[in-house]
Amino acid sequence: MSLDICQNILERANKKGIDNCDVILQKGDNLSISVLEGEIDKYETASSHVVGIRVIHQNKIGMAYSESFLNDSLDEMIDMAMANSQAAEFNNDETICFSDNKFEDKDQVLKDDSTIEEKIKTALRLEADVRKKDHQVKSIPHNELGTSYGEYFYLNSKNVTGQANRQYFSCYTSAFYENSSNSSLALGSTVAHQLNDLDIDYCVNKAVFNGTQWLNAKKLETGDYDIIFDTNILSQIFYTFSNIYSGKELVKGVNPFKDKVGEVVIGAGLSIVDDSSYKDNFYKSFYDDEGCVQKPLSLIEEGKLKNFIHNSATAKYFNTKSTGHAVRGPKSPLSVGLNNLIITGGDLSDDGVRAGKYFEIHKLQGLGSGANTINGEFSAAASGYFCENGQILFPVKGVTISGNFHKMMREIEICGKKLHASNAKRFFSPLIKFKNIRIAS
Repeated sequence: MSLDICQNILERANKKGIDNCDVILQKGDNLSISVLEGEIDKYETASSHVVGIRVIHQNKIGMAYSESFLNDSLDEMIDMAMANSQAAEFNNDETICFSDNKFEDKDQVLKDDSTIEEKIKTALRLEADVRKKDHQVKSIPHNELGTSYGEYFYLNSKNVTGQANRQYFSCYTSAFYENSSNSSLALGSTVAHQLNDLDIDYCVNKAVFNGTQWLNAKKLETGDYDIIFDTNILSQIFYTFSNIYSGKELVKGVNPFKDKVGEVVIGAGLSIVDDSSYKDNFYKSFYDDEGCVQKPLSLIEEGKLKNFIHNSATAKYFNTKSTGHAVRGPKSPLSVGLNNLIITGGDLSDDGVRAGKYFEIHKLQGLGSGANTINGEFSAAASGYFCENGQILFPVKGVTISGNFHKMMREIEICGKKLHASNAKRFFSPLIKFKNIRIAS
């Protein structure tokens, strides 16, 4: 049915003299349930469907979308895309990909058949288990269960056809503590493909442990410290500065690594691969949003920058091939994006990385606004634990970390070999110790 709609759009566009275009159609069903004080605080459902067309006419790009699939609405969308192309600037690089690909990406799991009652019960359990875990908790202000099921369809005028579906459950809970002089709030979250696979205990334990610890946290004296980032935080940092791999940023001339291919950009001989089909990924995909095949791409090999990520347009600009990293939606223009990062190459055990004293960071606030992705400078509020040889000495809160990401990468010396996954399961890294990072009280 959905591919038939896409085909109908191509046929209608062809009758209007448009023979160079592609269509993306997306459908989604979402549910969110929030709990407060043992009651359902919010129960929201949302369904969406939208289709978008990209027209390339006389080296000009035009886009338009419609949330109605009636023929009159589709004709208006096509006409608008054509009009937009006529008003656009010349673009000699963006093209419609040609191949005989017919791709189908589907979750390697069955669609969840849990009942609404079971979902509500799980949402209620989030709050109840925090209260059960620690009666001293002041309040549990944030508790939510979310579900999402989406379908994606792609069709272009060069005979590339594809579809994919995605399903996930997510949940989080919180723990707020307060005494006469301090307060603390901590969260715990998890994702899964099936309702019964959500790790509620992990969420509860993380929220309660961090919340109780940070209530009586200390500040570190201003100085330079060895730092280990929790895997989720390390993921946040690496994706914040992912512009260093972007072919689109290269075209614009603002990629800070534009002249560094073949140079050492990360220490300890580490390697970084983007692999959308990695065995432990939460989602596996094999084609990008232009229908191009996705294969593992070595970004950094034994410390040296090797590749940038490209869509067909950035690849044409540099006279190379697409790496399968095109990102586009029904409403959004063509761009590039990473899939899943895997860092390897360390040789130490986790205990070896944790030898000595260090500050292990489990929470960063303000990284997005405090990061300059061009020069690598950043600062953010940090919370975590001051440790020695893997043992917590005392909790830490109310400090600021600052540094230069590019410099931190180059100066890595201590790295483990065991891979740890982020909660979202799209970032995999060993423990890494960063030396002499500035912490301000």
